[in-house]
Amino acid sequence: TNIGKAGRGESVWLSMAFVRACDLMATLWRRLGHAPRAVREADRAQTVRQAVRETAWDGDWYLRCFDDEGRPVGSRTNEEGRIFVNAQSWAMLCGAADDAQAASLLAACDAHLMTDLGYRLVAPPFRTRDDRIGRISYLEPGICENGTIYSHGNAFMVYALLMRGEADRAYDIFRRIAPGYVPDAASPKAASPAYIFANCYYGPDHRNRPLQMEFTWITGSVAWFVNAIQDWLVGVRRDYDGLVIDPKLPSAWNEVRVHRTFRGRTFDVRITRTGCRRLTLNGEPLEGDFIALDRCRDTNTVDVEI
Repeated sequence: TNIGKAGRGESVWLSMAFVRACDLMATLWRRLGHAPRAVREADRAQTVRQAVRETAWDGDWYLRCFDDEGRPVGSRTNEEGRIFVNAQSWAMLCGAADDAQAASLLAACDAHLMTDLGYRLVAPPFRTRDDRIGRISYLEPGICENGTIYSHGNAFMVYALLMRGEADRAYDIFRRIAPGYVPDAASPKAASPAYIFANCYYGPDHRNRPLQMEFTWITGSVAWFVNAIQDWLVGVRRDYDGLVIDPKLPSAWNEVRVHRTFRGRTFDVRITRTGCRRLTLNGEPLEGDFIALDRCRDTNTVDVEI
């Protein structure tokens, strides 16, 4: 890419990822007892988060970046590359987007980026070579970064939605892009192998094979989906001193069972929707949603009511 080639451009998405990393490091430093380092990372996170809020909100969604001349990319003022999905998911992941902004940017994603297979990375795709933009503008529409339905981009969005508690919306996106979920014979996924998680699908603007799998067998997004589903949807989430039990099940799910190994111990977890909130470890009721590792056996049975 040529964005920032002169060293003056800024990536909004990378700034959001930096905020998220600083927040995680602040938590780690507090856990280790290094209060000054924790404060430093928390201050860094808040400074950049506030800068993102003040400079990158475009009115309905977040910008993707600024070029060396300070011109926005991923803005409603752009004819091509008007909205990028990753800037929207990471605005939620890093805490930049408040509730009103989250509702707005999600509505924009649905309006501009949604397909039968999930969100495409960018819309409208670039069709004009732009040396200011660089590589993405040289690609055919619907290929690679220029408007494919990218597994990683959808994994980020699923993760962000689950962190916000929007389980039905997250599960809908997961079912759209994950292999094996074929709603009917007319679905573009009907011809795709049910056992392959592709890097992406060609975008709807691809001139030859829209919505066909692209780059099979090479995606790194599976780990993101596993963590999103295991940690946030099912809600059996690892923490420094044990497991957090915080299910965010889709409304159609009334029961789910999970087997998880954590630090050499095994956990058989049964989650049931009963209308009550209860957590039991090996027959012993627990308060709250946390299972401390020092209370666990080698093999554990966990019953969860939600």
